Amino acid sequence: MAHLGLATNLSDPEMDGDYTCVQMGMSRTKLYTILKQITGQSINDFTGSVRLKKAVHLMTTEDMPLVEIMYLVGIQTQSYFTKAFKKEFGNTPSQFLKDLHK
Repeated sequence: MAHLGLATNLSDPEMDGDYTCVQMGMSRTKLYTILKQITGQSINDFTGSVRLKKAVHLMTTEDMPLVEIMYLVGIQTQSYFTKAFKKEFGNTPSQFLKDLHK
């Protein structure tokens, strides 16, 4: 799945399911079917999960503000970042960092 261009285009907030389909040269239905079989996720859920996992990587390896990390992974609003992060990992980004530094 690394060939989806997610790693190189992660900071682009316009990178979504349609963008990925064009890059892969596949119809949305075909890509959705393949991705759902492999990951159990939709295209947008998978992209969001990759973005959040990259955010965790940056949070654990770089010393930068959360807002900068958020933009680097292509998320444009702090409220969405916090909500999605908590849904994915069970904690807010701030709480994750506090627990990390204990």
